[in-house]
Amino acid sequence: MANTVTNVANIQILSTEDSTQNVLVNRQISPSLDVVFAKGLWYQVTPDTTAHALQLPLSVPVAKHFYMRNTGSIGTLLLTYTLVGGPAPIPAIILGPGDMFLIWQASTASPAVGGITQGIQVALGGNAFTVQGSAQGITYEWFAGA
Repeated sequence: MANTVTNVANIQILSTEDSTQNVLVNRQISPSLDVVFAKGLWYQVTPDTTAHALQLPLSVPVAKHFYMRNTGSIGTLLLTYTLVGGPAPIPAIILGPGDMFLIWQASTASPAVGGITQGIQVALGGNAFTVQGSAQGITYEWFAGA
C-alpha cells in the first residue's frame, strides 16, 4: 500500500472498419489524479456462486478509481457496488471472459446530483462491493484508488 500517489490510466480506443481499414475512432487519453491512497493489483478466484464482499483495503471511505477484469476463460462475474450517497448496492455490470470494468474519476469538485457525489462507497460494513461468479474458480484481477 502507498500514500500520496498519482494514478494514471493510459487508454487508447482504436476502431477500424474491417473491409476498408478506415480508422473510425482513434483516441488516446491519459487521465491522472493525485490520490490519497491506492491499492496495488489484486488477483482473486471465486470460491463458489454466491456474492462475496470485495474487501477494499483503503483507509478512506470513497474510491475514485476502480478497475476489474475477468481473467478466466469461462464464466461471468457480477459486480455490485454502492455510489456515494446512493441508497443501496446496485448491480453494476456482468463481466464475461476478458471483459473489463473501469471507473476513473479525475475531478474532485463536481457538484452532487440527486444527493449522489462522485465515487463509490468503500466503508459500508464490508458490503460496498460484492463479486458473484457464475461458477467456482473464475479468476479476476482488480485495483482500487481513492
